[in-house]
Amino acid sequence: MLYKSIRFKITLAFSTVFSLIFLFSGFIIYQNIKGNIINSDNQELISRGQVIASKTDISPVVIPLANNDEMIKIDYINEKTTRNLFTSIDFPTILKIQTPFSVIDLPDKRLALVETSLNDSSSEKIRVFVTKSNTLLKKEINILFYILFLSNISSIIIASLISYFLAGFLLKPINNIIKTARTITASPKMEFIQVFETNDEIQMLSETINDMLKRIENSLNEQNNFFASASHELKTPLTILKTEIEVNLKNTYLNNEFKSFLSSQLEEINRLNRLIEDFLLISQLNNKSLTLRLKKESLDEIIFEVIRKVKNILNLSGLKLNLELSEEIDDFNINCDKDKLISVFINLVENAIKYASKETEIKIIIKEDNINNQFIIEIINKIDNPINNIEKLTDQFYRSDVLKNGYGLGLWISNKLITLHNGNMIFIQENGEFIVRVFQKRNISDKNSLDIL
Repeated sequence: MLYKSIRFKITLAFSTVFSLIFLFSGFIIYQNIKGNIINSDNQELISRGQVIASKTDISPVVIPLANNDEMIKIDYINEKTTRNLFTSIDFPTILKIQTPFSVIDLPDKRLALVETSLNDSSSEKIRVFVTKSNTLLKKEINILFYILFLSNISSIIIASLISYFLAGFLLKPINNIIKTARTITASPKMEFIQVFETNDEIQMLSETINDMLKRIENSLNEQNNFFASASHELKTPLTILKTEIEVNLKNTYLNNEFKSFLSSQLEEINRLNRLIEDFLLISQLNNKSLTLRLKKESLDEIIFEVIRKVKNILNLSGLKLNLELSEEIDDFNINCDKDKLISVFINLVENAIKYASKETEIKIIIKEDNINNQFIIEIINKIDNPINNIEKLTDQFYRSDVLKNGYGLGLWISNKLITLHNGNMIFIQENGEFIVRVFQKRNISDKNSLDIL
């Protein structure tokens, strides 16, 4: 979300600080200019009172005329008495006499008091009260407020926009790092982030991430090399053990109990061989060094071979297997690596046997999709309980039931191999059944072999 981004936070922080500074400085400017306007108006009003006082005389009495927007009150003051010489109609009541040469604000007027000596005599004075409307002054102050307010708001908006685009420009290298990092996947040969010689934190971040990626790359290579080396080293002794047991099983002098023991050992050796093959496949898949040797093969023969290989496991489980071939298929030929596909379907059928309900039937159905030029192979088994996190079944080392035997590799390897054959695999559970559906293209290449780089 935008409001959670660093760009937004930088813009918000900058705009907040900028707004506080601008509003505070705007307030100071407003108060200063407002004070200057009021002082100027005060001086103008006092000067007008002085003019009126200078034109006033008491012998004979001379009273100057007030302007249209003015009201005046003129008093004569001596040591003994104060006498009013003139007061304009509706002149406001003065509750308190202010000091001379000062101005007070009334609700809708401003009033100034001026006192001047008469004929250079300090004992005789003329006191003049003069008022005028404060409408113009208020208007000027309001205009000043709106001008400063709008200019501050405009400045804040412009500064926020500039800071937003500036933050985007400054964060562009980080965004490039993020985009590049999203495309990087764990592999023996990893991509690295481009480093620019800027001598700043961005360069340090790029170099740090590249160092981390290099460590991950080294760890993956060491892990894959270990898998490959261990697999090769273990295959030889297991092959020797398997051969010796098979030879001994053909010995007619061995009693049935010992033959049963050897058969059990042979089954465990075969299981270890399959596990080693899985480790070798993992190493090849992770190193992207797996070579598919593609040839034209018959899909039905591949499935028959799979059934033959799982026959013993199927018999021990007490399950039945039903193979259905669509009568509409007249050509089962596909271009594939036969050994790899056999390994895939053995994994899928063994998985179905492992999780199927007791004394039920496993179905293998082969259909044809002429529109997409592909076969659809379904492996169906009954299940006692729904499988959680079905979307994770192709994750490496994931097991839906930790109590079952296995290492969480079969479905991951199968999915990888099907993908390399230009097919795809999905899982469905409905009506108490678990369905593995494989979509396999008829032909993926005209070459005899394909190196997966």
